[in-house]
Amino acid sequence: MAGTVRMHRPGVLNYHRCPISTGPLEGVNNQIRTLQRQAGVSRSKVGGKCVQFDLG
Repeated sequence: MAGTVRMHRPGVLNYHRCPISTGPLEGVNNQIRTLQRQAGVSRSKVGGKCVQFDLG
């Protein structure tokens, strides 16, 4: 356990110096992915452009 605490010590100290969390951003990204999945939109692997699939 001491090794784990020692390993994560810099990150814990950095958080206390600048308490910024990426939690809210991750929540927004999750909502976007859910909406895209429900709408049938997928990211293409070429160019990162949105492509809509007709599923019906």
